Formats: sequence, C-alpha cells, structure tokens
Amino acid sequence: MSNQPISEIELTQDHLDFLFDAGASPAFLEVVGQTGDDLPSTVERNSARDEVKKYVKWGDLDGSPDDLVPMGGHFFEALWSGDLYDAFTRADLNNRKILLLTFGERRINAYRPNRSYPTVARLQGRA
Repeated sequence: MSNQPISEIELTQDHLDFLFDAGASPAFLEVVGQTGDDLPSTVERNSARDEVKKYVKWGDLDGSPDDLVPMGGHFFEALWSGDLYDAFTRADLNNRKILLLTFGERRINAYRPNRSYPTVARLQGRA
C-alpha cells in the first residue's frame, strides 16, 4: 500500500493498460483518463478516476490483470462493462456531466435496451 494521498496519485498509461487487460471497457478508460483539467469547473470530481486511484494506492494493480476484481458502485460497474445508458441512469450529477461531455446524448441513448426506455433528455427532464 502506498502512503501517497489519493489526490496526489497520478494514473499512467500502464495503469490504463492494466485495467483494459483486466476487462475494463474502452468507455471506462476514456472516463478514467480524464483529469480535472480536462473537465469543466462545474464537475467537482471524477469518481471512476478516484476509485482507480484507490486501486493504485492499495496495490490492486500490482499483480496480474486476471486477478483484479473490480469493485465499485452500480455506476462504476455499468461503466466498467461499457453500458453507457445504464451508467448514465446510475450516475450522480457529476458523473452525468462527464458522460455527456465525453460521449454525448446520442451515443448514450444508443445503449438504451429498447426504444421504450426514456431518452437522456427525458431522464434530465428536458423532454
């Protein structure tokens, strides 16, 4: 375990490669790869990125990718698997902003299980 504060841990390409090898979706990696500088000031935190930093701190990325058991909330799990719509429906306001900025409504809506599910606009009360 690292003594470094989570806020000071820098994620590297090696960390992202490890996560990909462990089964993380490209969408998950795209979100985790965004730093605070990449996001508008209205986004207070990137919880997926913060969670991965905990993995680094605790040494979870020191072994084999095959041994990593990703643990997080429903948003984290949906994003890990690459289901943008499910991730959006489980996201808090910060994570919704990140998903919209990163992927846009159209791409998130493309993951709706079927057309009877509400669109992103409807989920946000805009339709």
